[in-house]
Amino acid sequence: VANIMAFVVIGFCASLRGEEVPLISLKGLRYYWLETVPHKFLMITLRGKFKGEHNLRWHMVPIIDVTKSGIKVRKWVQRLVSLRGRMDGGKEGPLFLNDRGRQAKISDYNGRFREFLELARQRTPAAFSSKVEMEDYSLRRSMRRGATTQAHNNKVPTATIELINRWRKRERAKGAEPGLDMRQVYTQALSA
Repeated sequence: VANIMAFVVIGFCASLRGEEVPLISLKGLRYYWLETVPHKFLMITLRGKFKGEHNLRWHMVPIIDVTKSGIKVRKWVQRLVSLRGRMDGGKEGPLFLNDRGRQAKISDYNGRFREFLELARQRTPAAFSSKVEMEDYSLRRSMRRGATTQAHNNKVPTATIELINRWRKRERAKGAEPGLDMRQVYTQALSA
């Protein structure tokens, strides 16, 4: 449960693509853990190759500890970090591991994710459209779609949604490496 919940909560609250979530570094997460507690946010640290990029990179994404709608991000991430500590000492490596102790993939969690959604639909059928099949949900896109929809419903400006999701610049660049506005280059994750 801790694995699925942390995966979904981080993916949704950071508006990440499903394949980006397993790139979270446990070492990076632990490095910023205590520093971020008084500020009531969690620094999610990702290390890897991201869509449209050619080199290994670090990305740091701040997420508030508890969202306005009551999602307890730090609680679920703390549970997974504690679980990792009991399993293998939990000092470094990827936060999400598969059964063989290697970096997890979406496929390692997608089946359980759908099982939990089915349970949620049985408990609260009105929250789900009767026209949607469980196979329509996937960790690949559902979290980002949900985050984008939630942001839109909360009247977050389109430019902000595009900045968070890292959209538009790459599309306009037509395959070339896009340049960022100086404002975007100098916007620090902590202040954003």
